[in-house]
Amino acid sequence: TVTNSIGSTVSLPITLTVNHPPLYSVVPSSIFCAGLNDSISPSLSGSLPISYQWYKNAILIPGETNENLNFLPAALSDSGNYYCIAQNMCGADTTNIIKVSVFSLPNVTFSGLQNVYCENAISDTLIGIPSGGIFTGNGITDSIFTPDGFSNEQIITYAYTDINGCPNSFNDTTFINSLPYVSFTGINPNYCFNAPNDTLSVNILGGVFSGAGLTDSIFSPSVAGAGNHFVYYAYTDLNGCVNTVSQTTFIYSPTIFTYFALDTTFCDGDADYTFSPYPSGGVFSGTIIADSTFPPQIAGLGNHNVFYTYSDTYGCLNIDTITMSVHAIPVVQITNLNTFYCQNETSVTLTGNPSGGTFTGNGIFNNILNPSLLAIDTFDVYYDYTDVYGCYSSDTASYSTLAVEDVYFTGLSNFYCPYDNSDTLTGNPSGGTFSGQGISGDIFSPAIAGSGSFYVSYFYNNLNGCISSDSSNVTVATLPNVQLPQDTTTCSGDSVIINSTGDIGIYLWSNLDTTLSIVVAPIVTTNYSVTVFDATCHNSDTITINVNPKPDINLGQDTSACLPFNLDAGSGYTSYLWSDGTTNSSITVNSEGGYMLTVTNSFSCSITDSVYVNANPVPTFNLGSDINMQTTQTIIVGASSSFSSYLWNTGSIQNFIVISGDTVGFGVHNYWLTVFNDYGCTYTDTIVVNVTSVGISDISKTENILIYPNPVQDNLFVKLPENFSEPVIVTIYNEKGKEMFKSDKHIANEIKIDFMQYAKGIYFVAIESNNKKEINKIIKN
Repeated sequence: TVTNSIGSTVSLPITLTVNHPPLYSVVPSSIFCAGLNDSISPSLSGSLPISYQWYKNAILIPGETNENLNFLPAALSDSGNYYCIAQNMCGADTTNIIKVSVFSLPNVTFSGLQNVYCENAISDTLIGIPSGGIFTGNGITDSIFTPDGFSNEQIITYAYTDINGCPNSFNDTTFINSLPYVSFTGINPNYCFNAPNDTLSVNILGGVFSGAGLTDSIFSPSVAGAGNHFVYYAYTDLNGCVNTVSQTTFIYSPTIFTYFALDTTFCDGDADYTFSPYPSGGVFSGTIIADSTFPPQIAGLGNHNVFYTYSDTYGCLNIDTITMSVHAIPVVQITNLNTFYCQNETSVTLTGNPSGGTFTGNGIFNNILNPSLLAIDTFDVYYDYTDVYGCYSSDTASYSTLAVEDVYFTGLSNFYCPYDNSDTLTGNPSGGTFSGQGISGDIFSPAIAGSGSFYVSYFYNNLNGCISSDSSNVTVATLPNVQLPQDTTTCSGDSVIINSTGDIGIYLWSNLDTTLSIVVAPIVTTNYSVTVFDATCHNSDTITINVNPKPDINLGQDTSACLPFNLDAGSGYTSYLWSDGTTNSSITVNSEGGYMLTVTNSFSCSITDSVYVNANPVPTFNLGSDINMQTTQTIIVGASSSFSSYLWNTGSIQNFIVISGDTVGFGVHNYWLTVFNDYGCTYTDTIVVNVTSVGISDISKTENILIYPNPVQDNLFVKLPENFSEPVIVTIYNEKGKEMFKSDKHIANEIKIDFMQYAKGIYFVAIESNNKKEINKIIKN
């Protein structure tokens, strides 16, 4: 409407269309299952027309220009990030990134279904893999398959959806066989308990009957017994399917008979017996008189059968058998009753034949006769007996009681020690007999009786033959226990401890000691005893100590001597032990000091003696080094003149000797000198003189020959210079000049000689090479 000063006017209607640009709602991520159709369907508003273009992973998807993106079907390769751009005349909009995940379908199967079932087979539990799925099909309840009620082929399906929502299923088939049709005839609905057997017939042979009273196809009512019973017939067809049919039959119970005051056991001569049965109305037969009466006196001894026949309300015939027995009257006799009994007999057990009866009469209680309770007289005894059948008989006998004497004895004390004297016993009246432990005639001996408490009795037999007695208790004490060790042996003067063991009491030794143990040192074989006193008796024990002599040894007074000095204990002892551990009868003293010796004789007795040895001074001197000389030379060898005397191995007694090379001749010569001082002590030294021919020189200095080790123990080595190439001969001499070893010619630079075989001492090694010779002194340890 337009208005001015003149007026107003209204225009024609105009339509205004307002268009909207496209606008997407948020699209959620999608999960697809491979092999199934699916799509992305975003929610969009905006004015048409609208164009679309889909993208995957930011790459344009050719041809995908529809509103929705379809996957027909989805594949694993379709997983990725998608978006769509929508555009119209007003503008454009892009969806949010839509994540698409494509998952494989789950692998589905199940187990537990058999290929074939019989219609009445038991149920099976099926197991789906993976678990959590659903079973469907005929006979399925949850995961239980029940074939009952179905036949022929059946398909069972197991469907499963995984956590991604992807479903899959698995089918399996089974075949259900129908059961064979089975029936049988020949069984009655009712039987008497003693009815005859029936043979049953079936429509299909080959099955098995079962149930009470059946043997194969034979039904026995008597075996089955009273009551309601099922009879079964089971048949298995070629498919292994078993069908069973059953029928019931009822077997009437036999009649239970009762008899009022029934008695089946009788004695010979008993009165007639009349039966009173329930139910009544039957008929008796057998050993019967007057319808229902049994006569024991007519039937005679033994067993007799009586039969009661009765027809019940079902028409079943019942027969009851009653065995009646008739027994002879027992023959009874008193078997062990004497004609006379002494009045002091306390009890007599009476016996009868048969045993088991009852005795009665004066002085009898519980079948025991006690004559001591009765006066002197004659009495009757009665024996009543009823056997196991109730048949009764009795016997009677008599006896008389006889007078006895009053008896006692004297002379026996109540208490004795085993070593006490014997006592003589006196009985009154005289003429009886004593008995008991330690009794000999009328003498009681405690030693023979031994320790203990027991009775001594005196028995007297009067003119009636009745024996009277008197008894007294006597105790012989047990001696106190005391024990010394077994006899032993010691050496003269050695101390011995003697220990006593025993009961508590006062101890007194033969040496008047009162202790439990004593210490003695006998010098000759001696007996020692100990006595123990208790409150009543005493006892003793003795030990013998055998004494062996000790050896006699005397090393003499302390002395002074030249060393080494020999101490000798002499022979006659079994062992020796010196203070230095030596076990010989003598030792060599090499140093001043005290020496102790313990000797043992054949009795294993030992004694020790000691002596102190002062060492006198020993002279010393030195003849000097070994000498090499020529046959043209003369030398003087000796010691000082300060010693008391001299002795050379040449026999000279001077303090020196003269050695002439041409006199002693070529070779190695040993000289030793022994000197004596004022104490008589000696010392010896040795020198070796090597005499060579004129013109033969010593090579020991010039050629540097080594001989080692010195002193030597096992192997000696001779080492020549490296430039020494001449053949060499090695000779070994002892200190007396005797050749001990000689080698072949050697060219080697080192020669090894075994010294193990030689005794300790001084040796000389001579080395010869092309008119040259060297001699060295060696000591063997």
